[in-house]
This record gives sequence, C-alpha cells and structure tokens, in this order.
Amino acid sequence: MLMSETSYNIIPRDWRLMLESVYRINSKDTVWDVECESLRCLQQLIPCDQGTFFIYDGFNDLGIPLISNSTAVIGQEARFLDEFMTGNYDKDPYFRGMAFLRHNVVYRDSDILPEVDRINSRLFKEIYAKQGIYWGLRAYLSYNDMLLGNMSLFNSKESGDFSNLDINLLRLMEPHISLRLYQLLQKENSTAPTKDDIAQVISTQFDLTPRETEIISLLMGGMEDTDITKFLCISPSTLKKHVYNIYRKTHVSNRIQLYNLIKQQR
Repeated sequence: MLMSETSYNIIPRDWRLMLESVYRINSKDTVWDVECESLRCLQQLIPCDQGTFFIYDGFNDLGIPLISNSTAVIGQEARFLDEFMTGNYDKDPYFRGMAFLRHNVVYRDSDILPEVDRINSRLFKEIYAKQGIYWGLRAYLSYNDMLLGNMSLFNSKESGDFSNLDINLLRLMEPHISLRLYQLLQKENSTAPTKDDIAQVISTQFDLTPRETEIISLLMGGMEDTDITKFLCISPSTLKKHVYNIYRKTHVSNRIQLYNLIKQQR
C-alpha cells in the first residue's frame, strides 16, 4: 500500500518532544518505569491505537528470545496476551529470522511482508485481527550485541499505516531507550532475588500449593507450557487447572497481570 505523506522532515516541535522524552526516560530508575515512560513518550511523538513493550530474558535452546515477566501496554487494551505468550509464534512470517537479531532494527510490518501474506498469517488471524489491529511499527532494542526487548506500535486499518516520518522518529529514540534499558537491566540483574525466592514469597502471600509454587517458578524461568507439562509429568488440562487456580488466588486474569505481580516482588 502506497502512503501519501506531506513531509518526511522532522520539524522543531518533534525535536523538542524527543529531547524532553530522552530526559524523562533517563530519569527513570526501574525497567518497568522505562517501559511505561517510553510508550507514553512515543505515543506523543507517533500517535497510535496501541503500544506494547516486551523485555527479553535470555534464549531457549533454539535461540528464540524468552519474554520476561515485564510487559507494558498503552492505548487500547491488549487482548489475547496469554494466547500470544503461549502460542509459539516465533516461526510465524512476522517474526521469522528476528530471533537471531543482535542489533537495533526499526521497521513497518508492511515493509517486510506483502499484505496478502501478512493478513493470512496465523499471528495476524489469531491475535491482531481479533482486536482490530492492522498496521504495525516495531523496534528491536539491543546494546553491546545483547537483544534487550521489543517495542511495537499498532494501528487499526482505519487509522492508517505508519509514515516514513514515524520510522525516523522511532529510529532516533530507540538508541536512547536501549541504553537506559541496558543500564537498568544490568543493575537489576546484579541485585535481583532468584525466581525460586520470588515464587516462595508469592506462595506465602497467596497461600499457593507446592505444585502451584513450582509452576510459578517455571513460568518465571521462561518455560513453555508444553515443556512444563513434560517436566512435571502432567497433562495440559492439569496445567491449565493449576494456572487457573493461581489466577484465582492471586486475583489476576491473565499471565501479563501475573507477571506484573511477580515483578513487584523483585
């Protein structure tokens, strides 16, 4: 789809907004605050219907980044997050090859996939189309050859695709966000309690069973549902029942809320 744009140039207002945004982002002292502030600033620079910020926490045996327990959202509610987190979409055309990135990349979905392939992909049909998402603009964040996270901005079909100016703005902001994120991740990793310690704190607070505590610890380690069932020698339905009980006891309704609860214990 060809877009008509009035200008590709960054105007003085946008430079001022970016300078203010960089200052605000660098004033934050936690990874979570950087995620939230980055999305707030980007929404001012690049209006969008929804934005998400995922942090990566290592890689699985295939080299696929593991999404950590810290996911910020701005704009319309991000539905189907549980399905996205557990749906094994790493081989979807949207993300093919992205697992091996170790440098910063900013792109529009429409620039890397023909429209017919994009709207017929499993990820688009199962996650994006169901919540009215049609266009995407993404930034993979890295520093010192370390993949740190992903920021994605989304629009409905009616809101239109992102412009070349939007890409330029995100490319200029991305290195500053990556650097601050790297600094805070290094700091947090040097002082963070272990996942087992955090799971035990949550278990005591919400009266979880030993099995539920074990499952929380495995989820924090980035283990996929299929791997958890094999590791614990339980069926998928049994795991689903345990997860439901964890949600009920901790008063959350999906994994993102559970991960945010876990994050508060760090």
